[in-house]
Amino acid sequence: MAHEPSGVTAARMVDALFYRDPNRVKSDVADVCRIVPTLVPDRRSYTSNSGATVDLLTLGGTVPISYKGATYHIPCRVWLTEGYPAEPPMLYVEPTRDMEVKRPHDFVSPDGACDTSFWSAGFKLVHLVQEAQRRFAMNPPVYARSSASSGGGGGGSRGGGGGGGGDRAA
Repeated sequence: MAHEPSGVTAARMVDALFYRDPNRVKSDVADVCRIVPTLVPDRRSYTSNSGATVDLLTLGGTVPISYKGATYHIPCRVWLTEGYPAEPPMLYVEPTRDMEVKRPHDFVSPDGACDTSFWSAGFKLVHLVQEAQRRFAMNPPVYARSSASSGGGGGGSRGGGGGGGGDRAA
């Protein structure tokens, strides 16, 4: 069986979910998959603070950044809410076992949630990813755990590394 491009896979997932604007979701996800191929579509269950669970399309993997002359791959997951694009997507940094979220950070909370308050329904998903890359390159949100140091410091993984979980995915 031939391997489907990410955009085709995502389109099939969107058709099986309940998005208010499925054509916009398909288009925006296809754009991100072309521009940042390290983010891959997936279908996951999201549990809100109220306890409600819903299946959503996500893009998980890494976002490449340049920091101090080197390329780092920050493990992330974008969750597309059912009301996207009127409702902002959710972006989480998902540190691997060997990483920690930098505290304090101006864009990422201690649980890995990224600030998306700048979102507008007129934005495209690629704008969110590019804004994350810009902010992560100025101040990387994760650092490698080390027994010799207790924090601060540089980027994410230099390899491809995936993301760990959070308590958001079932």
